[in-house]
Amino acid sequence: YKQLYSEANESKPVEDPVIKEIDKTVTGTVIGCDILNVRSAPKASEQNVITTIALGDSVKIFEKDSTDTFYSVELKDGTKGFVMKTYISII
Repeated sequence: YKQLYSEANESKPVEDPVIKEIDKTVTGTVIGCDILNVRSAPKASEQNVITTIALGDSVKIFEKDSTDTFYSVELKDGTKGFVMKTYISII
């Protein structure tokens, strides 16, 4: 979500090492679980759960993390976070 900048040159973007962009913004649907945690960071931890979504809910997918485990998503209400890729089917 944030564009990072090098300390040496404030105007030059630096790639976030955790996130790699996917080709375009796509839509995905929750599959394989009744409730899916939406997290503040691409890491499975109880402390970073910001909300949950249900089986069948749709999300906008923006990016995937470098480990190919999480997607950066936006929920219908505008909440942004990360969900485990395993539980999202791209439509």
